[in-house]
Parts: sequence; structure tokens; C-alpha cells
Amino acid sequence: SPSRTGAGHVHTMEASLSRYASLFVKLASSNEGWEKISEKSGVQLFQKAEEGKPPINKGVGIVNKPPKEVLAYVRLHTNRKEWDTFYADHKIVREIEPGFKTILSMRSKGQFGVWPREFLLFTAVKEFEDGTIVAFGTSDVPADVAVDEPVPEGHVRGHVLISGFVIQPIDGQPDKCLLSNLVQVDVGGWIPGAVVNRVNTEQPYGIIAIRKALTGSEV
Repeated sequence: SPSRTGAGHVHTMEASLSRYASLFVKLASSNEGWEKISEKSGVQLFQKAEEGKPPINKGVGIVNKPPKEVLAYVRLHTNRKEWDTFYADHKIVREIEPGFKTILSMRSKGQFGVWPREFLLFTAVKEFEDGTIVAFGTSDVPADVAVDEPVPEGHVRGHVLISGFVIQPIDGQPDKCLLSNLVQVDVGGWIPGAVVNRVNTEQPYGIIAIRKALTGSEV
């Protein structure tokens, strides 16, 4: 069936790419409505409430690598196991533009007797003229690249509203960047509140593991 935006309009891949990339930049750049939850190893964790939806969680920290090097690392889904503690595995359902536009089936680990989750995602990368890069995923798969992918046996399909990174250059410091990790997920079905809270807090802190993978240091 056609994929639709929150506004209920059928959209194309290019329209989706533009819409979500702009949304990510806005969420990364704005302080309005965000509550600071905690801080660890120089990474700050924020949360933003949205009526009728799960909260948006945002981790923000500096990585001592240029934006393009950070992109090269985070856009490779095989690297996800190094920074996402909930990741189990993934399957490429459709490769639209290798490494830059893909339909994925992403699977997470089951926890505390809870069935593992699976998410069908459109993932893409967009670079802006100012050097900002967005690498994102969403279950809002565009109509013109939609696929009919069954839910894997023993899994519950969740819905990723947004998940991904905004990589922003820092003026005068070309070997560094500001990395924001944004996550908003409807896990589908019941999950204990403690597990939901763990997902909300741990995944944005994946920036610390990304730093370690790229620089050898968590700070």
C-alpha cells in the first residue's frame, strides 16, 4: 500500500528525502521544547515530548573527526553493532543507491522476555551546501520505492518515526564535527516501561561508542 506522510499525503522518495532531512536539521539545531535529561562523557541527552507520539530523544556531542569520516562510518549498517546495544542484524530488502538510499529490515534483540522487534526502514543520506550531513531512517517508506516485506517469524514490527544523525561542521575546526543522534520509535505492542526508558536513554549515547570506534577515545 502507498506510504503516506503524517499529513496523509502520498509522497515520493525525493520529497521524503527533502522533508526528513530538513526535519532532522531543525530538530538538531533548535533548543525549543527540549528538556535536558543527563550528560555522559561530554554527550548531552535531551528529550522532547510530542502529543500522541513517543518522545523524541537526542544525543549531542563533538567527535574529533571531519564530517565526511563520521558519515562514512555511520552510513555503513554493518557498523551499527558497534554503537547500538539493541541491534541484532539487518537485511537489505532493496538497494536503491548503494550506501545512500536503501530499504532495510532491521532487527533488534529481545529483552527481559519481550519479543524482539523488527523495523522496515527507508534509509538515506543528504548533504547540504553548508556542509551539514543528514543520515536518517524512517518506517515512513516512500510510495515509489515501497516493498511488501513480511514480518520475520518470532518478531513484532515496530515503527521508527525518525532515527539517524545530523553531522554539522564546526567553524575553524575542520577535523571536528558536532554529531546529533535522534531517535523516536513506536516499539509496537506492550513493552515494560523500564525497557522503553533504556532504549530512550542508551541509543542516543551511541555517540560515545562512535567516538571510540573512530578515535580510540570515548571523549
